[in-house]
Amino acid sequence: MHQMRHAPKGVKIVGFLAALLLLAGGGYMLYTTQNSSDGGELCAQVITKATNPETGEVKEFPTPCDVPDGWTLTLGPKEGGMFSVGDETWERVRDDENGISFAARVDPDGYILIQPPKSEQDTSAFIKAYILFNRAEYEDAQGRENSEGPPFISILIFDNESGQSPREWAESNSGLANTALIQGEIADVALGEAEAIHYSADGLYMSENYIASHNDKLYFLIGSYATAEQKIREDFKTLIDTITFF
Repeated sequence: MHQMRHAPKGVKIVGFLAALLLLAGGGYMLYTTQNSSDGGELCAQVITKATNPETGEVKEFPTPCDVPDGWTLTLGPKEGGMFSVGDETWERVRDDENGISFAARVDPDGYILIQPPKSEQDTSAFIKAYILFNRAEYEDAQGRENSEGPPFISILIFDNESGQSPREWAESNSGLANTALIQGEIADVALGEAEAIHYSADGLYMSENYIASHNDKLYFLIGSYATAEQKIREDFKTLIDTITFF
């Protein structure tokens, strides 16, 4: 199983990600997560916690196959860390300082999570970024010259002491929010405990975008993909379902 590790020096990061890293101030750390296998009819003997959405009851089951229809898996410990869902390994990331938690699959066919620190010279409202790539696609891209980086998932966190709504923030940060490239309409949605908007955009890659406000923070979540059938699009939807704000 892959463990958290520092990024090798000289990793090539291009396109929109390069702009994000410039915004965030440069250096970064590298983590690994991975994806799942199909599993078929087999069911791993793993204690699985699930929630009844009608009653709020939380119960542990001997395997994922024993979870009743309509119940939702409770993905991971609230405090963060590694856990199992069937034959998959997941990791929950909990950011207490910025009030957000999310989970991603870890094994196999994994994801690399890059967390660039903010430069001391950066006086913008930007606070932190979490950027995830499919690990195999990311490593393959390092061997290619003058090519676009692979699609990615990102969570950008900004200070929002002024109390802007998601729509107001998108309008005042139209370049970053890619509002000129929106396909269709902007929809008001609920994202966990947060007020949010959702829209699709088209650029170098197509993307699903969520902007959420909670307490004094603004969260911009992007899931980019090359084709509608690409697995990272579904992975982004799953990650969105695991997000909690606190």
